[in-house]
Amino acid sequence: MELTKGPITPSQPALQLSLPQEVGIQATESTQDAATQYIEPRNEHSYTTHTYRAQTRSRTVATQTETFPHMLDHGYNQPRCSSPLFSPIKLKPEDEADSDGDVTMSSVQEFPSMNNTHDKTYYPSDSDSDCESDFNTESVSPESDRKFIVFESALDRMFRACTQCASLITDIKKVVNGSRVTINWTCANNHFGSWDSQPLLRGMPAGNLLIASAVLFTGGSFSDFNSISKLINLQIISESAFYHYQQSYLLPAIEAEYLLQRNTLLGKYVLAEQAITVCGDARSDSPGYSAKYSSYSFLEELSQQILHFELMQVTQASSSVMMEKAAFQKGVESLEGDGVELEAVVTDRCPSLRKHIREEHSDKRHDLDVWHVSKSITKKLVKAARKLENKDLMPWMKSVANHLWYCSATCGGDPKLMREKWLSILHHVTDSHSWGSCDMFHRCDHEPISPEESRKKLWLKAGSSAHKALQTVVTSKLLLKDMEQMVHFKHTGKFLTTPLA
Repeated sequence: MELTKGPITPSQPALQLSLPQEVGIQATESTQDAATQYIEPRNEHSYTTHTYRAQTRSRTVATQTETFPHMLDHGYNQPRCSSPLFSPIKLKPEDEADSDGDVTMSSVQEFPSMNNTHDKTYYPSDSDSDCESDFNTESVSPESDRKFIVFESALDRMFRACTQCASLITDIKKVVNGSRVTINWTCANNHFGSWDSQPLLRGMPAGNLLIASAVLFTGGSFSDFNSISKLINLQIISESAFYHYQQSYLLPAIEAEYLLQRNTLLGKYVLAEQAITVCGDARSDSPGYSAKYSSYSFLEELSQQILHFELMQVTQASSSVMMEKAAFQKGVESLEGDGVELEAVVTDRCPSLRKHIREEHSDKRHDLDVWHVSKSITKKLVKAARKLENKDLMPWMKSVANHLWYCSATCGGDPKLMREKWLSILHHVTDSHSWGSCDMFHRCDHEPISPEESRKKLWLKAGSSAHKALQTVVTSKLLLKDMEQMVHFKHTGKFLTTPLA
């Protein structure tokens, strides 16, 4: 087919057009759309212009027909399409069914021109042949849109022939911006176009922002993700770009969402005039007495949600040990300043913190965290069981720690009953399950142990070195005294056992 570019003028001689009987385009999955237009002769002075437009997501082809009579020239302006993802193919005849249903083509119909059909000075405007830049597809958010790893060699195969004239593409330029690639191409007939691998969000590649947010929100580190990407030659953002996204967009978004949820939760308790119990604990950047930073979190006991947290630097306290006390005091003042009424506070066994609550917050009940006390007992048992003569104590350490949880949960708020239940472990480990030395608790609560099960247990011998080591830990005066603050069974085990990012 021979076509003449440029405007249509009556002075030019008519051209003989030879078009195939069946013309069509192939729709493929892409975020672009394309239009193909050609002129078909109907008779000596009438021609039909066909515009085919592919919509990638709905996978349909729209057909428009317009008749321009008395045209003496068949000039043709090639439209500029933004993507080379469509190539001419031969479609099936209309009377044949489309087996896969990917592309459907409406029958060509004639529509009379909106202009005067006898006006020989009318020429089609540039808008008649230009490709539409927008496509009517259902919008999909960047985070929910599916992503695929595409090899560069597979991408290059999509940019071999021009979609307008089917000539070879002679020049391809790739612009890489993190995970986004922009391909600019030019064919042998000087047609050109551009294609982008991902959309922009306020001028930023959407994939770059999603990578930074995924690494931060999942608690990962950029160095680990970067090592994986380098191993498979996956193009991602740089480390400086990651921290730029984090500082400029991600951390402000986290803070805004946190404040929104916090104010909603606090408002519920303030409006209901409900006194609550908060469980608090501190975490430092390093163990021992050399910590520089510490964070103190307050957990609401019933909802198991973080109400508030405080960040403390060692320069804000007299020492690294006193950071926990200073952060707790600041956090309680902030909660009470927001109108929250505190019924009780649950903390660990920190001496300075216990003294501060006893003196400054005597109106609040102070409970000790069972999780922290159980952890302290386990450490002492491990230390004792490392001695050769106490090796028989090793199988019982987990049972002893679990027994403390059981005593706190079943004592019903009675300190004396909790102590007697706790001391009963000294009888149980020797295969003695009833005794008469207590006032309220005289036998084990578990079901009777069968002889077969009893033979499998590694019972301790009363008076042995392992039994005496266990007795030393169990009968500690400080531990028995602290049980008065554990009768309400309050703990922070749910969020303390979850690793931090």
